Amino acid sequence: MRPRALVATLTLCALASADAHAQSAEKFASKEEPATLSCDGPIGRDADEAALVAAFGARNVALADIYVGEGAFEPGTAIFPDDEARRIEILWHDPDARRRPARVILYDLSGTRFALGDGATLAPGASLAQVEAANGGPFDLYGFEWDYGGTVGDWRGGRLGALPGGCLLFARLAADPDADPDALASVAGDSLFSSDDPAMRAAQPILWTLSYGWAD
Repeated sequence: MRPRALVATLTLCALASADAHAQSAEKFASKEEPATLSCDGPIGRDADEAALVAAFGARNVALADIYVGEGAFEPGTAIFPDDEARRIEILWHDPDARRRPARVILYDLSGTRFALGDGATLAPGASLAQVEAANGGPFDLYGFEWDYGGTVGDWRGGRLGALPGGCLLFARLAADPDADPDALASVAGDSLFSSDDPAMRAAQPILWTLSYGWAD
């Protein structure tokens, strides 16, 4: 290929890439429908802050202190930081360079969904029965009323433990505060309970936080 033709080709490729990034940012910044994330989506294993800006738009990406439990915070990034209905929080394996997500977190008010494959999705606010259905069967979660209450401890070989793309899915459920007090008391504390335990069902938990990430 002649040098001038090569330059023209590279320029067209760069313009096409920039246009694709602009379309992606416009898509995710739109309020018409919530974003759908996945292991290999816009916040994938090798993502960095520049990739987030390309996908969501610079005005929608900000530094943030992310709550990690027991009164502690870690530096991270928030997408749509001022919009609870779309807020996404990210903790990084390399927080200084803000690259390689360790955990991508969706909270109960978020409309953002997580793709499970085959067109199925899961989002915060799902009922216990809906999480079981997504998993393809019961799972184990810790009892309520302590710092890590409601956290899923074992997907028991279900679909949510082996996602397309290889990331790990983490979930935490919250009991209905108006549920039967005796049922709540019987599924409280630092012990694992099966999701199909009658008392757990009577506690009527919903999916409070949903997150995914990679161990390294």
